[in-house]
Amino acid sequence: MKQANLANLANLAVTTSRPSGGNEMDRVTVTKVACALAGVGIFAYGVRNDDTIVRWVGIALVVVAFLLRFVKKRPTEEPE
Repeated sequence: MKQANLANLANLAVTTSRPSGGNEMDRVTVTKVACALAGVGIFAYGVRNDDTIVRWVGIALVVVAFLLRFVKKRPTEEPE
């Protein structure tokens, strides 16, 4: 159930334009935000339940979100 909600949130973020009328959010940005939020939530759950493995999974997701910072953006194709 939570995965479906996260997918809906990511889909909404991709299709929603910025208030200033700018471009839509790209998939890498949505993935970074989703990984970071999921990682923090899973880490907090692991701390609360004193589960070391769950904590490490949360940390790994935050690390993935951090590493996604270095993904090169594709050049945008301008319509002719």
